[in-house]
Amino acid sequence: MISRSAWLKSRGGFAKTTTRYLLSGHGGDKILPATSFTCWDSHEPVNLRMEDKAPGNYPPILVQTMVRNAVKKFGSSTAIVSFDGKTRWTYDEYLDQIQTVAKGFIDIGLQPSHAVGIMSNNCPQWFTSRFAIVCQKQVEFQALLPNSKSN
Repeated sequence: MISRSAWLKSRGGFAKTTTRYLLSGHGGDKILPATSFTCWDSHEPVNLRMEDKAPGNYPPILVQTMVRNAVKKFGSSTAIVSFDGKTRWTYDEYLDQIQTVAKGFIDIGLQPSHAVGIMSNNCPQWFTSRFAIVCQKQVEFQALLPNSKSN
């Protein structure tokens, strides 16, 4: 078993050790100052471990930004296909599904930091729910059901 410090050293270590940030969804990708690598309060920022080399030195972005960037780049291309082939969404359609589910979570009264449990097999709706939860700043608990021919 390799120690964490040995593993970090083998990867070139971290570029910066004192200034790390968490991104906040308050009006976009904002960088907030942080003082610790751990925290139990979901509203508190935490330090991010950044590396000297790619991909560990890429600037951090919100999941929402990542999804929107993918939609801009691949909009009409196929994003997701169900196992049985009955569901096929483009990136544009996938974003529409995510936004619809996120609005549904708001309509049923879920607030940021509420816990959401998903129990599902691996299907497009499960992925959509996961992104909707993250985009609404809710906390996810997942339980995957095993795939079988009957699912």
